[in-house]
Amino acid sequence: MTNIKQPTFEHGWINVIGPRGSVTFKGELLGETSSHQNQHFHPGADYARKGERCYACRWSEYKIFTVTELDTRTLVAFGSHYAGRYLVASFGQTIVPGEEIFRRLDATDSPAEVIELLTTRKFEQKPNITSAAARLLARVSDMDRDIQEAWDNRVVL
Repeated sequence: MTNIKQPTFEHGWINVIGPRGSVTFKGELLGETSSHQNQHFHPGADYARKGERCYACRWSEYKIFTVTELDTRTLVAFGSHYAGRYLVASFGQTIVPGEEIFRRLDATDSPAEVIELLTTRKFEQKPNITSAAARLLARVSDMDRDIQEAWDNRVVL
């Protein structure tokens, strides 16, 4: 089950921890979602084993922001790497001991690329948008006309 979080209407100066450090910008959180579940699916063990799915042990979180200005410290640290109209944050969360949280931040000016950034391609399989990412994009498309147009006109495989 996908958890669409109620909008926090986060706006103003926002700080997001990325893979290379903290990114601070002025903007707005358009939406966020999580695939986290409360129930574990691995009887007899405290944590899911490697390769075993359990959305209480490992889950994905996605956030889409609009960006109007980057903080000076962010510009000094990262240059224009995070400059763009949108910032897409993807996190692979885990509570399994010894595993690390995966963090990815991508900036783009393109609403179509926002969708592409939330599309997965594993082991030469067809492109896939997870249910968490699809629900987030559907929600955000109600708030941003350009993302709505890109979402409505996407190629469905």
